[in-house]
Amino acid sequence: MALIQAFATVHRSAADMWREVGPFQSIVRWHPLLMPTDGSGEEPGAERTMATTDGRRWVERLRETDPEQRLYRYDASSSDLPITDFEGEFRIREDAPHKSTVIWTARFAVTSGNEKDVNDAVRHFLRAGVRGIERRYARPTAAAPHDVSTLWHRP
Repeated sequence: MALIQAFATVHRSAADMWREVGPFQSIVRWHPLLMPTDGSGEEPGAERTMATTDGRRWVERLRETDPEQRLYRYDASSSDLPITDFEGEFRIREDAPHKSTVIWTARFAVTSGNEKDVNDAVRHFLRAGVRGIERRYARPTAAAPHDVSTLWHRP
């Protein structure tokens, strides 16, 4: 079985990142290679049908979600790639009060073709996703200017 991981470090809290990118159906908002997806639901058993900009299609089913641990696990029930037994995990780890790491993991078996090419295709997809997250969230948010009208002044 192949194991591929991709990481993104962002300057946001894990809780904020989970709200932004953690929902199973939110992937199309941050993954640059995806076309709009079909799907609904955030509970185990929910499905999403994915299509990439280069025409690949597949269906994923949510197996488990744990908002407290900020993770979900899913599998691919069909794919244009020659793979089987695909298991994915999407996790957000708290590193510091305003810093977290997105960890995206895929495990699968290649059924035919050049194993390196298939692994590279999955790696490319995961990396593109975490790079999309980095581009959107890697920089610290600017501190809000102080509202001087809230300062108390002595006469």
